[in-house]
Amino acid sequence: MNIHHNIKLNILAINIIIYGASAYSSENFLPEYMNINEAKIFNTVVSEEIKKHPTYFEIYSQIDQSNQMVKFIEAERAAQLRFEVNSRNSLQRKFENSASTQIEKARDEHRADASLILEKSIYDSSIENEILKRKEINNSDLEEKENEISKLAFNMILSCQKTAYYQMLLNSIKTSIKNHQDIVNKIALKVESGRTSSSDLSFSKARLAEINAKKMSVELKLRSSESEYYQYFPNSKPCKKFIFVSDQKIKNNPIDYIDNNPLIRSSNYLIRSQEYNLEQAKSGLMPKIKAQIRGDRYDLTADKNYDIYLTGSKLDEGVINEIIKICPVAKNKIDESKIEDFYDLCLNSSLIVSNDTGPAHIAGLSNQHLIWLANDNKISFSCHPLGKNVHKIKSKSVIDIHPNQVIQKIDYELNI
Repeated sequence: MNIHHNIKLNILAINIIIYGASAYSSENFLPEYMNINEAKIFNTVVSEEIKKHPTYFEIYSQIDQSNQMVKFIEAERAAQLRFEVNSRNSLQRKFENSASTQIEKARDEHRADASLILEKSIYDSSIENEILKRKEINNSDLEEKENEISKLAFNMILSCQKTAYYQMLLNSIKTSIKNHQDIVNKIALKVESGRTSSSDLSFSKARLAEINAKKMSVELKLRSSESEYYQYFPNSKPCKKFIFVSDQKIKNNPIDYIDNNPLIRSSNYLIRSQEYNLEQAKSGLMPKIKAQIRGDRYDLTADKNYDIYLTGSKLDEGVINEIIKICPVAKNKIDESKIEDFYDLCLNSSLIVSNDTGPAHIAGLSNQHLIWLANDNKISFSCHPLGKNVHKIKSKSVIDIHPNQVIQKIDYELNI
């Protein structure tokens, strides 16, 4: 990310410092200002040195972090792919009944299921408001950082003005010392010739000493200002000329100057961010729409997902054999379909799937999950199976019920 700052200076403050410095100096000399080309060169140097300053790198890093936060939130709108794995261990139980024991031994002690899920947010106003809020906060931070850059530029230019001022003041004092020395020499000649008193000579020497003392003070301040200048401009010579700054724009239209103040703009962005924050709170009551595609694989460590037992009478043998061709792991239990064996089998099953027959009513009494496939008519539903976990799938004809309807019932409703 590139950050381009148009250095916005506090013109009024700089102007006060320039003219304040001039007022402090001698009335007998005028400040020397940079010409247009010199001012352009200095402005380029300021811009280059700002980009090398630690403050600039710190601001750059903070702004980059804020922008990355916005991108992170915006990523919530994109499709998200995730992989989930669930693992569980179970202890085998022993039963007196031989059929129950056989079923329990067939269970896996360890099982792991996996899901691959692709999900995308279609509508979520809370995300949109969070993004808008975060952008306003970022804009507010950017204005504050721009104000810090402006302060840095201001201090850089001020260091130039100070070195120019103390150099100018020192030159003025040196000229004054030379003039005072000439006066002292002339008065000394007059004293020797008796044309004036020695008190005049003492007074002029005192004035000369006072100016020399001021010269030493200004030299110290000049060295201090040059040291400060080199902190900002290590590869440039200290300024010997002033930068001319006019406050005419402020005088002509002070309202525009106030409106363009970075801190005021920063406050305005913060106010808008709070408005979005309020909208975000309201959006918590709004519906959220997501689209999801998922694939599930049960029992990753085994060749089959379930222990499947097929029951029925001899009349069902042809259908059962067809099922076994499709699902070889299924076990034919026609010879073990007596009522007591069937009921015991139901008690130890996680799921029973049955059409509208007598065994369905027996299965219902086991209170295990029963998916009951029935014709959609009054006769079927007038005598439906009893039980706490009966799940109905109805159709005009049981033949029309697709296996996927049963699978969806298992996956998304029963979560077995």
